[in-house]
Amino acid sequence: MPRSVNRRMGRSLQSPVGGQRTPPKKPGFGQRYKVRIFGKQRSEKVVPDEQLPMAEVLYPVTAGSGLGGARQTANIKQGDYVVGFYRDGMDQTEPVIWGLFGTGAQTDLFQGDPTTGFVMRTGYKGKMDGSLQEKDARISLAKFLRANIGITTELISGIKLAPYQEIMIKGMMNRNFSMLVLGRGLSKSFSASLFCFLQCIFEPGTKILIAGPTFRTARNIFNNIEKFSEAKGAELLFQCFGAKSRRGDEFSWDINGGSIKAIPLNGEKIRGFRANVLVLDEFLLLPEDIIKNVLMPFLVAPQNIKERMQIREEEDKLIARGVITEEDRMIFPNNSKMIALSSASYTFENLYKTYEDWTKKITSDTVLDSKYFVAQMSYEAAPQDMIDKNIIEEAQNGGASNSSFLREYCAQFTDGSDSYFSFRKMEECTLKDEKPHTLIRGSSGKKYILAIDPNFNDSPSADYFAMAVMEFGNLS
Repeated sequence: MPRSVNRRMGRSLQSPVGGQRTPPKKPGFGQRYKVRIFGKQRSEKVVPDEQLPMAEVLYPVTAGSGLGGARQTANIKQGDYVVGFYRDGMDQTEPVIWGLFGTGAQTDLFQGDPTTGFVMRTGYKGKMDGSLQEKDARISLAKFLRANIGITTELISGIKLAPYQEIMIKGMMNRNFSMLVLGRGLSKSFSASLFCFLQCIFEPGTKILIAGPTFRTARNIFNNIEKFSEAKGAELLFQCFGAKSRRGDEFSWDINGGSIKAIPLNGEKIRGFRANVLVLDEFLLLPEDIIKNVLMPFLVAPQNIKERMQIREEEDKLIARGVITEEDRMIFPNNSKMIALSSASYTFENLYKTYEDWTKKITSDTVLDSKYFVAQMSYEAAPQDMIDKNIIEEAQNGGASNSSFLREYCAQFTDGSDSYFSFRKMEECTLKDEKPHTLIRGSSGKKYILAIDPNFNDSPSADYFAMAVMEFGNLS
């Protein structure tokens, strides 16, 4: 008997399982499976699955035989490729399975019952309603996670979003230009930090640049991303990141073929970077000329310009041959984004002008290439217990209708007319193209004006009494 076994082992019978596990109808050894054997049965199902021979399973010594309660169940499924031998040698009537081949993510599996034999299959009998190939299943999962940002965020980072935070993040991900005008404590930087890594995960190769009037503001968002990814429960998120560097006033972290960088908004420094997503913190404090002349050009040139040019060249050739027409050209999506984060400002400042421009475009009937999203939210609309009431009470010492309180906490734009001196009037009198400088002493023959800020406010949060001496220029 050992001799006949060795002769058959040399031929290495490979057999895909053709039927479900069947309990033996007569005393035998363990579980049995129907098998279709290479070289014995044909790929055409001349012999149906129901008439295939039964094969027993040879277990390792560590699995036990069933005696004394020592037993393990064979983990073989329909459609598996197995290898074995004939226990009865040349008679070839008692096949035995002694191993099986593994499958991986790249294995092409047939769904349902194949019409021919020797076909790798999913292991389910019959085709299931709604069943998907692995590629389709991954795409379907990605679409589900992309549409349910709250579930995705909690799944990969352990952070549970408030409904309004989920709305804001989805707005930033689905629009080219987004503005968050929120009261203090309503998580502008928090939401922007979550947006950064979610955008990179769903859009591979994304390059995000976080900038602000000072490096501190940009660094805070970057530090939030670090804190979220290194927290307990964020193991999946942390695996998305690659190399990280901190050099002076430039922080960078690679993620999913792209990167997230934080820098100060210096006109000369920022020109050396390339990004397709700009996150601008404290947008209120950014000079209008920097926004128009430095930041906006960032969004003009696409990141994949070389790939687009190659596609256009191929399309030109196909059009010349008459294979396609001009209407068949590929439409490249506009993936550039600008995210503006700020508290409210005076109505004569650039933030309000931008706010009005974007809201008008949202409500306009004109179809635009770019899409806009604006969120404006007061502390009064925040979830209960999200805002410290003691802080609100202290901020209201100057009155609930105080201009500063309305801007900082209620996200309302004000015109500044309720100030001791009209801010609007001072803005109109300010020379835009001259830089202020300090004099050590005055000059004879010049005229000077003494300006006084009396500060009649008794609030402990008010600023100090101030005086300034200013020299008149050429009055002509």
